[in-house]
Amino acid sequence: TAPFISPTQVELPSVGKTQATPSQPLEVTIRASGELLLKNRAEGDDEIPVSAPNLAAEVKRMLRPDQAVVISADKNVRYEEVMNVMSALQSAQVTRIGLLAKPAR
Repeated sequence: TAPFISPTQVELPSVGKTQATPSQPLEVTIRASGELLLKNRAEGDDEIPVSAPNLAAEVKRMLRPDQAVVISADKNVRYEEVMNVMSALQSAQVTRIGLLAKPAR
């Protein structure tokens, strides 16, 4: 036999609403060809080509204090290239880095 446990009500904490909406991220795209592109989603959909050595400087120049950076890489890009971009972002003192992926169907 199992002991009878009477159901109890749980008081869950409430979360206040934030006043500020999160800003659109800065996106670094890595194409299969190795080409790097920067897109500031907060300012539109224009993609700016950038070389790997200049990536950190360009990100520093474009990045706002409250803005995250996301990496969007072609599925055929080597993992090492993604890690190199992450390294460049860290050297630019980017603290919020994410990866974009297409959901499976």
